[in-house]
Amino acid sequence: MAEKVVHVVFRPVPRCYVYIHYDPRKVRPGDSDQIDHVVYVGKGTRARAWVDTRPCSPAHRRWLRDLQYHGFTPDEYVRIEFRKRTSEEAIKLERQLLTFYRTKGVLLFNKERGYKGPVRPYDNKWMPDPKFGELGRTQRPPRKKGGEMEGKEKAMTAGEFKKTVKRTEDETSITYDLCPFEGQQQGAAAWYLGDLILKLSVGALNTSKAVVLLVDTRFVTTPQLDGFVEKLKAAGLRIEVRCLPLADVKR
Repeated sequence: MAEKVVHVVFRPVPRCYVYIHYDPRKVRPGDSDQIDHVVYVGKGTRARAWVDTRPCSPAHRRWLRDLQYHGFTPDEYVRIEFRKRTSEEAIKLERQLLTFYRTKGVLLFNKERGYKGPVRPYDNKWMPDPKFGELGRTQRPPRKKGGEMEGKEKAMTAGEFKKTVKRTEDETSITYDLCPFEGQQQGAAAWYLGDLILKLSVGALNTSKAVVLLVDTRFVTTPQLDGFVEKLKAAGLRIEVRCLPLADVKR
């Protein structure tokens, strides 16, 4: 008997989703019909809904940074409305959601092509809006020097973090020595903790070992960093920020 060849074509699973950003500070517990806390509707793939390094509007970016500064994490302001859609399906659903919320009088940060209606403003006077790719993390009260304002720190990148950090691991813990970052220890801690929060949000945080961050007295914590640590501890991760005297730091 002659063999019969069957050609099978595997189609990729649609990977687009439609999400909303909402303000967790305005949520009314028990109100399942609440919609006035929604501030943005978007379409994305992978981690787009959870990251803030994105070309969004200045007001939307200020809003995201403000939430992070006060310790809110992405799982507290991101909700996925539709999953496993093609790009065309996701675009259609995104437009339907935009129409729904605007018809109900909800003011959004969205300003898509062709839209000429009102857009949600957001003014955060204590955290100046940074340029795209920079985070306005306030370490100390801004002060003038040479006619310029200080207090901003350029955002840490994965490459910079991995190049400078000193990592050691044993049977029970993983230690990251941030002291080599000197005056940028806050930025390094923010990058690493933010990366852990992102992995937690997408279910990719799988370490069972305790995590220790070594810093020195040049490190100044912020409400954002404290919020990150509390969130990770609540998720079951054993994490500690251990401060060393500057005299004990190996140069």
